[in-house]
Amino acid sequence: MVVGLGVVIFFFGTWVTNLGSHPFTGWTGYAPLNTSSLVARYGGLHAGVRLVLWLILTFVWMVLSLWLLRSPSDAEGNA
Repeated sequence: MVVGLGVVIFFFGTWVTNLGSHPFTGWTGYAPLNTSSLVARYGGLHAGVRLVLWLILTFVWMVLSLWLLRSPSDAEGNA
């Protein structure tokens, strides 16, 4: 369950952090007319925002994993 939860959070995090980014679509046959970097043209989230999102998702995975792996309390064990 913990590994499956980690995989789901990984794919969700990858999707969220790649929102708004557009990969290079191929060779155009001519030099670009501007000198801006390729990363700036693709858009997407700032690197600091992506870092914070991954830290939040890692924390969520940690808390949910601890909740799943906790030992049953006396009330749950007697039921």
